[in-house]
Formats: sequence, C-alpha cells, structure tokens
Amino acid sequence: MNRKTQYVLAAAGDEDQLTQIAMESKRHWNYPEEWMQLWTESLTITPGYITENKVVKIISDDNLVGFYSLEYNEKQLFIGHFWILPRFIGNGYGREAFADIRERCLAMNEHIVEVESDPYAEGFYKTLGASKVGSVATLIEGRELSVLQFRF
Repeated sequence: MNRKTQYVLAAAGDEDQLTQIAMESKRHWNYPEEWMQLWTESLTITPGYITENKVVKIISDDNLVGFYSLEYNEKQLFIGHFWILPRFIGNGYGREAFADIRERCLAMNEHIVEVESDPYAEGFYKTLGASKVGSVATLIEGRELSVLQFRF
C-alpha cells in the first residue's frame, strides 16, 4: 500500500461535507428510509459540534475518505462518529484511522474510550480489541446498540 494518509482537524466550513459522508456511509447498509429520517439529526455535523469536539478528517492522496470524532459524555471519552465513505470501505482506512484514534487518546491521557456501535461495525471494532460493556436503546423500538470499550 503506497498511499499517504493524513489526519487533519476539521474546521468550521467542513460541516456539510462531513454530514454528507455520515449520511452516505449510513445509507451504504441499506437501512429503511424511515430510519434514515430518524437519524438525520444525529448524523448532522454542525459548526458547534466541530468546535466543541475533536473532529478529524481522514485524507488519503488528496481524497477525503472519512472522518471520526472524539467527545466526552458525562462519564468519559467516546467515539461519537467514525465514518468511511463506502467506496473506500475494505481498503484498510478504518484500521489505520483507529491507530490515529488510539494515539490521540493516549496523547490526551485517556486510556479508555467507548463507542455505541452500529451492528454492521461491531465485528470491526471487536477485531481491534473492543469488549462489549453494555447496550443502549435507540430511536427505533426494539433496536439496541452495543456499547463497546477499548482499553489502551
């Protein structure tokens, strides 16, 4: 693999492009349109979100391939977003970006990070060493997301 991937902090003005990535990536899994409508607010990246959290663009060979965010909830640091554009899925970008997540967490002196995982991403996170520590209900009745934890 001979590519140059950079991890660049997002800035005001990136929100529309990042929202588009989140929506396109979520749609990749063929969720019903009614569910996509329910998720519009949570998939929308705002200038305030970029200002208040660490939002990192994944850029490879001058292509924006995805992004992730780290944010604090009442307990600890967690991955708020982690999206790779569908045309780049399966090419190692997620695994490479996770190495950057780990480095940033350690630089922030954070040794535990959690993520509420989409079912399609759970296997990926577990291959990176995540353990299931719980679950949370979603906007869709009867649907839960696994809460996964990484320890660095």
